[in-house]
Amino acid sequence: EQFALTREKEVSLAARVAALIEPLVGMGRVRSEVAIDMDFSAVEEAREIYAPESGQLRSEQVSEER
Repeated sequence: EQFALTREKEVSLAARVAALIEPLVGMGRVRSEVAIDMDFSAVEEAREIYAPESGQLRSEQVSEER
C-alpha cells in the first residue's frame, strides 16, 4: 500500500512537471522522472464538521506520531 501510494505521487508529479514545461519546449520534447521519499511514521488528519442546528462551523486537526 505504501509503495503504491508513493508510486502514484511520483507519476502525478512527473506529469505535472511535463505539463508545465511542454508549452515552453514543445509537445513530446519533455521527459520527466520523479523519485520521492515519503515518511509514513506520522499521520495528520483534518476535519471540518458543520452542525446545522447550532449554525457554527467547527474545525479540528489531529497529528499523531507512529
